[in-house]
Amino acid sequence: MAMSLTITVEHLEPANAHVLVCLVCAGEISLQTLATVRQSVNSLIKSDNFVKGDQLILDLSDVNFIDTSGLGALLGIKDIWSDERGRLALVINPIVKQRFEITGLDRWFEIYPNRDEALKQLAHR
Repeated sequence: MAMSLTITVEHLEPANAHVLVCLVCAGEISLQTLATVRQSVNSLIKSDNFVKGDQLILDLSDVNFIDTSGLGALLGIKDIWSDERGRLALVINPIVKQRFEITGLDRWFEIYPNRDEALKQLAHR
């Protein structure tokens, strides 16, 4: 069975002076789809439209599967985004959240149950 992942980029109305971008992921994040995730984030990092302090939301609410290579890639993205840009927040569903809790990665990320809550928290910091 082929694994698939779609990613769309949404530029959200900033609540403060920094750009706010949302990468909406749907499908499966696994070894087979990692290149798509990395390419999307790398394109944002290399874009001249963003500066240090910009904010990124990875909306994984429509991700129905994530394996350990996917979790590792998200950790790498967090490190790269934090070093190059600014804050990174995740929106995750209960299935994906369970993976984060089992591995202890829930302590390494800003995690929110929905995009509205993530936007609210990013606007207040």
